[in-house]
Amino acid sequence: LRLDENKAQSEESITIIGGNFHITGNGWTWDGTTKEISVLMNTRVEFKETFAESITGNAIENKDEQKTVITSKRLNLRTSEDSHNFNFLEDVKIDSSTMLLTADALQAIATLPNNLTNSISSPVNVKINSLKEIRARGGVFIEHSDRKIRADAADFFPFKQLAHFGGKPEIELKGAYLSGDAIRAQSGAIELLGSDENGRAQMLLYETGGLGLEETTSISTDTIVLAYKILILENQNKNLFEFTDNAEVLSGDLQMEAKKITVSAYKGSTSKEFIDQPIQVNKVENIIAENNVRIIRDGQQATCQNALIYPLKGRAELFGNPHISFGESSVSGYRMELLKNESYVYGNSGDNVNVFVKLPAMQELGKIEIEPSNNTIDVREVMVEETIVKCMQLHILDQLDQTLFVCKDAVKVTGTNLIADCERLEVTALSDSITNSKSEQMTNMKIVKIKADENVKIQQEDRIAMANSALIFPNDGRIELEGLASVTDPSGTASGHRIIINQGESRAQVESGNGQRAKVILPELDN
Repeated sequence: LRLDENKAQSEESITIIGGNFHITGNGWTWDGTTKEISVLMNTRVEFKETFAESITGNAIENKDEQKTVITSKRLNLRTSEDSHNFNFLEDVKIDSSTMLLTADALQAIATLPNNLTNSISSPVNVKINSLKEIRARGGVFIEHSDRKIRADAADFFPFKQLAHFGGKPEIELKGAYLSGDAIRAQSGAIELLGSDENGRAQMLLYETGGLGLEETTSISTDTIVLAYKILILENQNKNLFEFTDNAEVLSGDLQMEAKKITVSAYKGSTSKEFIDQPIQVNKVENIIAENNVRIIRDGQQATCQNALIYPLKGRAELFGNPHISFGESSVSGYRMELLKNESYVYGNSGDNVNVFVKLPAMQELGKIEIEPSNNTIDVREVMVEETIVKCMQLHILDQLDQTLFVCKDAVKVTGTNLIADCERLEVTALSDSITNSKSEQMTNMKIVKIKADENVKIQQEDRIAMANSALIFPNDGRIELEGLASVTDPSGTASGHRIIINQGESRAQVESGNGQRAKVILPELDN
């Protein structure tokens, strides 16, 4: 004890009791001038409050559990008129309610009541209002339930239940991993941020490969979600992960972009799991994509304004001008449903929205004449047109190297010198992979067969063909009509059970069958 210098030191243990804290340790120094006490070894400080709410969002109702214990090798405690400043050095550990924290160094500021002063030179039993700030530096690691956070720096503001993490922080959850440039947490909500310098923040979802929508991607592979802002919200039985600002999903061969993407994940399957595992990605319930959505899978590109994906069911629903591109082909409608190997597209009669299918152009199928001229070879040059199908329902099936389009309800087809109406249409197209200008693998198609059923009507210039069903082979230039088949043009009408028309021959082969005779009706002769 050096009274003339207003200083003291000792190698003995020390205990300091404040209104809301309790300090113990071995060896100490005291400076009355600077109002500082340094504890040299085995420091332990217990505060009768917690600051874990900024991370957990859960207030501690049991007052006996409202405590924070901080241990370190050394401690420097400095007092001022309105606060205590604790500086913990080397091997810092914090146990605050259900949250554990370790760091290389930590500073804690505790405020004093406004109407009292408390000098270290003359300790008195005063009540501290609250921990005002806690700043951890170097190798910060936080563990709470199944949630783990790593960062270079962490700042806590218990009054606001607010925390900031810097130095490329990381978050580990059950079933997921997140990283970014910075983290902001308040009352249980966690916001992960990216930056222009270090890129977008990211979330890794384990065992969600292809989101259940891809045949070629195993569900055991992982999914990456990127965005400049990721917000984690905890509900009673699930967690929400909101991705905004340039959000993108990469999952096997599946890629999705949108202005905003929300991932909803179950916490567990029982009420006990909901409590014991407050935040995890046990199973992804759904993924919602909003505004300017773009999905690429299996060489197909889908766009819409809103998409709802159910990875566990392997299903996605698209709304708001949904559109799918297959190389030069495309499909649009009112609503779409994507499955692993098939898709459904629906129109809406109330809003006057048809399913619209754009397919590769077909060559001219040839003219049909009941009484052809002697020149049986059609040498006309015909402008090749796109094949367009309109209907109210469409079923798309991916089958190895070909794709089947099944159109239903008020089907209408237009193409090169061709207009066809029916109730059901099947288009078979061969598929091959091409690379677009963005180096993306896309699917290109070539029509090999068209099958029309129910009230079939085919128009070519001033000729009309009708039947119960029709087969069109564009590569062979052949049309086969069957069931009450007929072909009518200005020169007459040919009818029978079956009529075969070949490209460029200007002849129709009419066959009998099923109780129907082949016949030709010519127009009446002029008197």
